[in-house]
Amino acid sequence: MSLDLADLAAIRTFATELASRELPPLGAVICNAGVQFIQRPTYTQNGFDTTFGVNHLGHFDLVQIRVTKQKALAAGNLKTQYRILRAKNGS
Repeated sequence: MSLDLADLAAIRTFATELASRELPPLGAVICNAGVQFIQRPTYTQNGFDTTFGVNHLGHFDLVQIRVTKQKALAAGNLKTQYRILRAKNGS
């Protein structure tokens, strides 16, 4: 499976494909992709600045889709737990 964080439609396709596979629930998601283009302006498929689109919007969209799925799974099983952790570096 491939994931292009610069394309919101590709993120939704990835999430749909991930959900269709018979995999155990995700225990964690680490949003660690980071790009920065300073030579010249570049833009995502959706018209956002690439740095902002990949580093923020792409992660946000993917995590929101996964959290919605995890909540739906947890609603049907009281033993299922999920947590959202946010790590931030000092920069």
